[in-house]
Amino acid sequence: MIISKQKIKNISSVWLVPIVAVFIGFVMIVRYYSNLGETIYLYSSSANGIEAGKTVIKFRDVTIGKVTRVSLDDKYDKVIITAMINKDANNLLVSDASFAIISPRIGLQGVSGLNTLFSGVYIELAPGTQKKLINKFDLKDEPSLIDSQTKGIHLKIKDNVGKKINVGDPVSYKGFIVGTVTSSDFSIKDRIMNHDIFIYSPYDELITTNTKFWIASALDFSFGPSGIDVKVASFDNFVRGGISFAVPPNTELGERVQEGDIFKLYDSEKSSLLKEYKDYIEYILLFKSSVKGLAKGASVEYLGTQIGEVVSAPFDTEYIMNEQESVKIPVLIRIQKERLTNGNDQPDEKIIAQIESAIKKGLRGTLESSNLLTDNLFVNLVMDTKNNSENEEIITTYKGYRVIPTKVAGVIEMAEKIELFIDNLNSLNIKAISDNLNNLLGEMIKTADNLKAITDNLKSTTKNENRKSLVDNINKTLEKLQNVLDSYSGNANLYMELNKTLRELNLVLKDVNGLTKQANDKPNMFIFGNDAKDEQPTVNKKK
Repeated sequence: MIISKQKIKNISSVWLVPIVAVFIGFVMIVRYYSNLGETIYLYSSSANGIEAGKTVIKFRDVTIGKVTRVSLDDKYDKVIITAMINKDANNLLVSDASFAIISPRIGLQGVSGLNTLFSGVYIELAPGTQKKLINKFDLKDEPSLIDSQTKGIHLKIKDNVGKKINVGDPVSYKGFIVGTVTSSDFSIKDRIMNHDIFIYSPYDELITTNTKFWIASALDFSFGPSGIDVKVASFDNFVRGGISFAVPPNTELGERVQEGDIFKLYDSEKSSLLKEYKDYIEYILLFKSSVKGLAKGASVEYLGTQIGEVVSAPFDTEYIMNEQESVKIPVLIRIQKERLTNGNDQPDEKIIAQIESAIKKGLRGTLESSNLLTDNLFVNLVMDTKNNSENEEIITTYKGYRVIPTKVAGVIEMAEKIELFIDNLNSLNIKAISDNLNNLLGEMIKTADNLKAITDNLKSTTKNENRKSLVDNINKTLEKLQNVLDSYSGNANLYMELNKTLRELNLVLKDVNGLTKQANDKPNMFIFGNDAKDEQPTVNKKK
């Protein structure tokens, strides 16, 4: 069968249009699939605000994909969000990239996501730095504070202070915000809080090995012998708090730190400036007086110079529970060797021998207070040259610890004298004294009446010349006077009561005299304590 050219011409012209349409459709399909990006799966605990076909995925406010499906997994534990990413954004799907829901939020970090009030919730991509491509990610409820593109340094802070530090709190240097707290978690093993912070570049150059971190306090209030010291932070730090850092004065800057280095968090700037002494010798002091006001970290001083600190007050309560006449409260202290030796390394045996020698010469531990208003105590080691070691029970060891003997002195001694003075006053029998005085007044009134009677008898005798009556009246009067005098004899009750009262008043006056003498020598002792020194006036010499 032969097909003519005319038939071929008629067929081609008829099928030309559908053939072209099929070709164009094929090209469009190829182009569509060639332009399709990667399909990703986001896993979340909730799909609040996310809708298939509406919720978009953005990077730097540019739409790079859209959610195509929202479903539950087989166990109904999580939500699976399927999304299609544009082909030109496939390189962003690396293993350390992250996705987060952007919605309106108001918190300590400020107000964010207000634009979603009109456009709706969307998902934001935070890029990573790895090269491995994946298609499954966990969807975060909040965006990361710091992405991988931000320059700076990550550091770790160990916090055993116990105060609240929130994610997003600022990290400041001299009042200027230079970083932020990126995460916080509690370590069950170490039983402390661990914080991750990020310091923005170029401020990361401020962090060196000698840098100290502390909790930024909005209000720093301290009370000491020099008066009240109040420091108020800036308004921003007052509202937001956070962490501050600096290199302590008169300290070398140190070396540059590395990514992930660990630092300790201090309670305040003042505590961060305190030098840490790791070489020490521990002693126990057994106090017979109350240790209320003696806190952990209180100073241990000798001649006005700190040589250690209090570790535990009380150390235990064994003496308190025992039934004995003299209750003693054990206090554990640390004598810091570097404070005694000025940084020179000396063996413990030498320092222990020096302290033992000082104890034999009268070294005693006392409780002192530099300010009665705060009720804070510290341990003061003094040389008691008047000690009577023969009558004193010296305990050398207590539960394996060496013991420094104690004595009552300073403010505690003054308080005991005042208490003794009050007890002596309370012990006085005021009623008995009053009754004796009333009896004395009664006898004096009777004596006056007798004298009046004598006068009357003398007058009547002069008139009637009745001498016998006069003699009788005089004898009666002398008998009554003898009775009055007998009441003042050494064996009379009135004399004994008055004598006892005078002895008790004499003891009270001796205590008051000692207290008055101390007050005259140190008028400010009731406010600043017995160890405070009066300020000396200075004279500007003319050149």
